Amino acid sequence: MPARKLTWKRTLSILKLYPELLAFNGFLLFKVILFSWDMNSSYATMGMVVSTAVLLLALSSWLLLLPLKSRILGFFAFDLLLSVVLLADSLYYDFFDRVIPYPVLRQTGEVGAVTSSLREVISTNDCLLFADFLFLIPFAWLLKSGRLRFRFPRLSLKTRALHAATVCTLSLSVLAMNTISLASASGRDVFTDLY
Repeated sequence: MPARKLTWKRTLSILKLYPELLAFNGFLLFKVILFSWDMNSSYATMGMVVSTAVLLLALSSWLLLLPLKSRILGFFAFDLLLSVVLLADSLYYDFFDRVIPYPVLRQTGEVGAVTSSLREVISTNDCLLFADFLFLIPFAWLLKSGRLRFRFPRLSLKTRALHAATVCTLSLSVLAMNTISLASASGRDVFTDLY
């Protein structure tokens, strides 16, 4: 049996099998854009939106390996992790007027020393990063109780793994092309101030 050629059309047909993955990533992308807008940054350019969308898709595509109910819980955990990262970035931005640089991320073990000052810095807008859980928790309860049901095709683990690898590979290739395009248009110094 000849190997099937990987095309964009085939990838889109794979993504149609997982509407929860598309909805979840759209929701996270909206959250990141609102976060950027709240910081008054120029982050929400089309290139950065595409990069963020495909990076979120690549990272969350591995949740396809899980069965549906576990996958939904995995989406919630991923959302919580993203909310915590955005909160940390927001607090750092409020204090230093820039995003968290990589050397600061390596010093995360020293967070305990600054917890008292964190209470003074956190604002109401920062708490809004977690507002989505007011909707997600009842959604999870409805799903778990059986009051909310979805009809998704039952796919084998091998098929889901192949789909996850396909989505991740194509997402990372789009991210690489977008990064190369950004570097060639703006020069190599475009990345020096990020981290």
